[in-house]
Amino acid sequence: MIRINLLPRAPRRRISGRPLLEIGIPLLVFAVLVGWYLALSTQIANKNTDIRDTDAKIVQLQPQVERVEELKKRIEEAKRKEELLAQLLATQLPASSILANIRVLIPRDVWLSTLSVPDTRSFTLEGFAMSYVAVARLMDNLESARLFEALDLSNAEREKIGSVEVVKYQVTGRLVKPAATPEGQR
Repeated sequence: MIRINLLPRAPRRRISGRPLLEIGIPLLVFAVLVGWYLALSTQIANKNTDIRDTDAKIVQLQPQVERVEELKKRIEEAKRKEELLAQLLATQLPASSILANIRVLIPRDVWLSTLSVPDTRSFTLEGFAMSYVAVARLMDNLESARLFEALDLSNAEREKIGSVEVVKYQVTGRLVKPAATPEGQR
């Protein structure tokens, strides 16, 4: 047997906003997600473009960076050499300092032919003078300068150079202040 319900169905109540909620909100969420996706995609594309530009600049600047690195190495090497040279020069007395000190002390009629510095404290002067008096003035100037000590006139004898008689001298001594500048007399 078949049953058939002949009663009318109960009318359904329709909510006027229901299709809006069922369709509108998911569409709105979907639209927001699509917009957010597009915004993020645009940002990623911009960042990728920036990365490519930066990589191109890096490739372009790489030779300059290599040159700078090479120069840094050369500077470091030069500094090491300079330090080594400074250490070596610290153990020596510069001859220019001795000459600067002695040149103002030599009278006009005395000539210096040889200056030898066997160690950092002692020296030997050899040269010629027109007279014994000029050699005495030289010795007096060297002693009054207070840059030298233990001065010794180890040799002073007459010689003839051409037709002129001169006095060949040799002075030895020790340095007291090798870097000071004398205020000697001529």
